[in-house]
Amino acid sequence: NDRMINRGYACLLHGLLESWRQAFNSSMPWVIIQLPGTGGSPFSNDTDTADGTFLGWSAMQLAQRAVAESDPKTLLNPIPDQGFGGLHYSHKIDVANRALNLTRALVFGDTTID
Repeated sequence: NDRMINRGYACLLHGLLESWRQAFNSSMPWVIIQLPGTGGSPFSNDTDTADGTFLGWSAMQLAQRAVAESDPKTLLNPIPDQGFGGLHYSHKIDVANRALNLTRALVFGDTTID
């Protein structure tokens, strides 16, 4: 079911970050680029159910947020304004600049960046 898939996604994402940290023998920070909320969903319809369960992209975005909020060395780069139409954002340079600014803030404490 969708709850298990999305809980599984959060566990997999957290495990991926930790495995990279172990592989590089580092406590390196990570910036997660949020998945787009496209019309199509990899698992189900992207709607809310009567019991408040989010399905599809929405649940995956919430899982990404949960992972970022649970890890002090990880930030989420939510970019809903960067173009849709598929899995890949159309404004990649803007997305990369935001990720760079978040990384600078996370690594160096630089809060003067837009």
